[in-house]
Amino acid sequence: MATEFAHSMRAAELEQALSKLPPSGKLLELGAGDGWQAYALQQRGFDVTAIDVKAVRHGAVQHFPVSLYDGRTLPFPDGSFDAIYSSNVLEHVIDFEQIQSELARVLRPGGVAVHCVPSAVWRTWTTLGHPLYAARLAWRLKNASVNHTNRSVLSPSTKKLLVNMTPLGLLRMGLISPRHGEHGNLISEHWLFRRRSWVKRFEETGWGVDSVTPAHLFYTGNELLGLRMATYFRRGLASMLGSSTVIYSLHPCS
Repeated sequence: MATEFAHSMRAAELEQALSKLPPSGKLLELGAGDGWQAYALQQRGFDVTAIDVKAVRHGAVQHFPVSLYDGRTLPFPDGSFDAIYSSNVLEHVIDFEQIQSELARVLRPGGVAVHCVPSAVWRTWTTLGHPLYAARLAWRLKNASVNHTNRSVLSPSTKKLLVNMTPLGLLRMGLISPRHGEHGNLISEHWLFRRRSWVKRFEETGWGVDSVTPAHLFYTGNELLGLRMATYFRRGLASMLGSSTVIYSLHPCS
């Protein structure tokens, strides 16, 4: 479930990505989640179709209608869209080659695909910040228990995982960040998220890369400090440490 912090970061990234998209037209958002960005794109004049492989968690706010698909075949005719957009989604795609082929198929001649993806900077600082995140989470759980609050700080699946985990497993989870995407592992993701690696994957799946643009925003997957750190300060950190996400503008090569 997307948090207020995630929405804030996505809004800043979307502002950077808009210059890569056409001013209007039919747009497909891949991996739309709760539809928050799809709604923002609709407000900017796009005719938006939003899809994802699973629905949001029960009780979460759905900001825009999102259709479900099987994660392999896009349920649209050839040449259905003027543009494609995804935000922090492609690293979670299991069959990367298949989806890239499908995206090229449903894109009209002259159309553009714009993808915002995590960088090696994001992976490195998320790894380094994980122990602090784990300690913060443990503190929140302790306070919830002491105060007998019913407000959940974890999803049901995460609660089940923690209950069944051994003490050694809990220690490992607290010290070592899990992998983020569907490919590789914690170590190899530092390589897979490099710009050169993303460009290679796009080119190997039939895309030409028109531009590679940092989103000029620094944050980690742990949401440390969250909204207490202003966006302008995060932009300043990005100029020193590097951008946590990078925006790729692509066109099909055939």
